[in-house]
Amino acid sequence: MRKGSKHSPETAAKMRGRQVSAETRARLSQAHKGKPATDQQRLCLLIGGTTNRGRQFSPEHRLKLSLAKKGKRLPHMSRPLPAERQAAMVAAARTPEARLRNANRKREEWAARPAEQVRAHMDKMWRALSAGPSSLERTIAAVLSGLGVAFETQVAFGRYRVDFLIRSKALVIECDGSRWHADPAVRAKDARRDAFLQSEGYRVLRLPEADITNGRLDPLLKAVA
Repeated sequence: MRKGSKHSPETAAKMRGRQVSAETRARLSQAHKGKPATDQQRLCLLIGGTTNRGRQFSPEHRLKLSLAKKGKRLPHMSRPLPAERQAAMVAAARTPEARLRNANRKREEWAARPAEQVRAHMDKMWRALSAGPSSLERTIAAVLSGLGVAFETQVAFGRYRVDFLIRSKALVIECDGSRWHADPAVRAKDARRDAFLQSEGYRVLRLPEADITNGRLDPLLKAVA
């Protein structure tokens, strides 16, 4: 017999799934008011379940239970994991296989979303991450302004965003910081990015940090002439 129940197992089995009238439910509810709930009842309510096995809830009632349990922690969630278990979970999530699975899952999720939603998300991320133009970009912007060249900054092309776009010349200008763009993986991404932009009909001019800081801007002057 379940703790807190006044019925034998045979009687409880007979009552399971039994339909009762609204008046009976009201009397039962009134009779239980003020009585402390058992541990099992509290746990069942926390997980959105029921202490009466086999009972079917309506969609409206399930929604109420879901809203009621939001923000509550289950009893087993109150106990922190041992440090060894936490370290093992972190190590397992950082393996190359786990990273690849996560990347593939994310790629599939984003591929299934509408292009407008992807573009809006990328714009939002850029606004959140960008702290304004870098010193390299400010230098090139000053040079272009001094030459009287009309340009746009941080223009989106599909999944990419370029530093400068000169539409009249179909020219894209990228300012490459020496530390970041020295990474072979980043250079490989840059090559794919350039190939995409060229397929869209744009020339790509990459200006290394050393050339910008030392005033070696002849390639830029020739490109915008």
